[in-house]
Amino acid sequence: MVDTQQTKLETQQQMVGTQQQTLETQQQMVEMQRVGLVAQQAMAQAMERIANRLDALSVEHPAPSGSAFETHPTTESVLADWRERLSVTADVWTVAVVIAPVLVEEGELRQPLEAIAARTGLSVQRVNDCLRLLRKHACIRPMGATEDGAPVYVLNQG
Repeated sequence: MVDTQQTKLETQQQMVGTQQQTLETQQQMVEMQRVGLVAQQAMAQAMERIANRLDALSVEHPAPSGSAFETHPTTESVLADWRERLSVTADVWTVAVVIAPVLVEEGELRQPLEAIAARTGLSVQRVNDCLRLLRKHACIRPMGATEDGAPVYVLNQG
């Protein structure tokens, strides 16, 4: 009887030790995830600063005239203005058709590149390239990033 209780006690002690190790490992994982998130946020901010500087260095295109947008632009007027300003590839037009309604209705675009990629069927890199082209041609302008690192864009109305 004493041997059984001794074995049971040893087993319970081993379980407690294993649980403590598991808890320590989980705490380390949480800390690593936190550090990774901080690094990702810093990278997103750095990339946005780089993109903004490159945009400032690129050839500036004039903003649309006052008549190009009504007081409250429509999706159609935005897309028509964009089509006049740049020669649009199929990929750029696909992205434009997806983001223009959001920009018009909500006043800003706060969607992760992955969400736009999923809606368009394009790669995240291609969506980023298309957004960069729209920024370069003064169709949209960056307004920072969301807490989770998604870029925020608004219509460039002047």
